[in-house]
Amino acid sequence: MRLGARLLAVAALAAVLAGCGGGGSKPLSKGQYVAQMRAIGTSLGRSLDGVSKARTPAATTAALAAVQTELRSDAKKLGSIRPPAGAKAWHAKLVAATGEMADELDSLIVRLRNGDGNAVWVVTTTPGFRAILDASNGIIASGYPIGTP
Repeated sequence: MRLGARLLAVAALAAVLAGCGGGGSKPLSKGQYVAQMRAIGTSLGRSLDGVSKARTPAATTAALAAVQTELRSDAKKLGSIRPPAGAKAWHAKLVAATGEMADELDSLIVRLRNGDGNAVWVVTTTPGFRAILDASNGIIASGYPIGTP
């Protein structure tokens, strides 16, 4: 089975993981927040495309390392944003979950480098991945449609 097919569930992450920017002293408006969150989701989606297009274990490993770098960057960006009050608690959970998932990829990348092609399957079962989905869904349920349109 193609490695990219194994990561279809990971692609769902790009649809819900949000982006940001826009630090400052005032919280963003709902529209600003949604726009910035969608921008990072789009950026992460491009990183995930690299994993789905990988055809060799080495290419998959490199692509997953790029996703990890993107997640770490996203966690910093998310941490700098001032979300609207209605999204604040879920947003804080998303910041933590994004960093957690980036850290969890360390062991999966090592497993891939050591020839364990099944490590790709584990991505969607990590606590960080589940926490990202939970936080993103919480933000959406709070009235902020951050998923890609």
